[in-house]
Amino acid sequence: MFGQNGAGGLAALWYGRPVVFMGSEGECGVVAGNLSDFLWMLADGVGPLESVLYEEHKSRPDAHLTQLAERHATTPRRPARDIITEARAEFPTFTNDIEELCR
Repeated sequence: MFGQNGAGGLAALWYGRPVVFMGSEGECGVVAGNLSDFLWMLADGVGPLESVLYEEHKSRPDAHLTQLAERHATTPRRPARDIITEARAEFPTFTNDIEELCR
């Protein structure tokens, strides 16, 4: 785990990849396929909670986070909506798998 929001939700690398979000109220989902894509998602103005809660991911670029991603990301820049869509397609059963573990 590498991040926590004010409500206790956690951002984490799940066994090295993907990046996931687990909220304090049961929200759960794949956020990005890897840490580099996660940096680009943040640079596009979408956080982990928003990526799980909402289907529409509007671009709101952040200059400081864009500079961070440009320095450290190893994947090409893409809009957050594309990153989220690709990650969900690559890990389609993640949310159901977690729900099964919690029963």
